[in-house]
Amino acid sequence: MFDEIMGLPAHPLLVHAAVVFVPLLALMGVVYVLVPPLRARFTWVFVLLALIAPVVSWVAKESGERFEQRMNSKGVMPPDLAAKINVHQDHGTKMLWFVCGLAVVSLLFMALDAGRRRANANIGPAPAGGEIAAPPAARGRMIMMIVFGLAVLVLAGFSGWYVYKTGDAGARIAWNGF
Repeated sequence: MFDEIMGLPAHPLLVHAAVVFVPLLALMGVVYVLVPPLRARFTWVFVLLALIAPVVSWVAKESGERFEQRMNSKGVMPPDLAAKINVHQDHGTKMLWFVCGLAVVSLLFMALDAGRRRANANIGPAPAGGEIAAPPAARGRMIMMIVFGLAVLVLAGFSGWYVYKTGDAGARIAWNGF
């Protein structure tokens, strides 16, 4: 599965899924955290991206390792090419870890937001001339949402950066010669 697709090396074909889904997850994470009115509409899209992006990142990494083994089996790899591939692999590994972290933190943020929306739906209207004090659980949930929201933003940034760095390093290898 990770070596060839219809006789072609799988890695150059499979990386395109990561190039699409990782930035979409990062972008959706930023929008989901910063634009609360859109959350209810895009929750399922965000859930699907949080599940798909780590999988396609892992598949791209595995296919890259098979591609490198295939290249090595044809003879001795020049040291400058091996160094470029190591940089590409290092970026890809970092991307995978940041994307996995982003997916987990995103799912936790979504769960906290869903709990907040359920809790808000159960609170009735405020009594005449008064306000309803937020229960301690609601304050704790809001603090956790802020912490996880910041984590989503940071991890989205790192995921986006490393998908760029990984793709750039791979493209330079492909286009500037083996």
